[in-house]
Amino acid sequence: MGTYPPDRRLVNQVFFGCSCVYTISVAIDDLIAFFKRCRHGLRESGIFVVKENVSTADREYDGVDSSVARSSDVFIQLFTAAGFNVLREDEQRGFPEELYEVKIWALR
Repeated sequence: MGTYPPDRRLVNQVFFGCSCVYTISVAIDDLIAFFKRCRHGLRESGIFVVKENVSTADREYDGVDSSVARSSDVFIQLFTAAGFNVLREDEQRGFPEELYEVKIWALR
């Protein structure tokens, strides 16, 4: 994540899945900067897809695997801060109730 900036406007799609949960040591500003680099790497018609665990709390730390789940609202704030618009938001179905909800966002 640290230096991933695809060459400007060369990528049709970036898929970022289940990685934000392991960015506990990464500052929110760095996460937004990463999202901005991805946005700048997308072609005009490109799509940025994010699939993440979401929590009902703004931020929920799991000491077992050192992950942090964020709320859907927090993700939307991060996407907006990076200059993205949400084209579609969906929920992955069929997971056991004791697991976090998993959401998928298509952004441009």
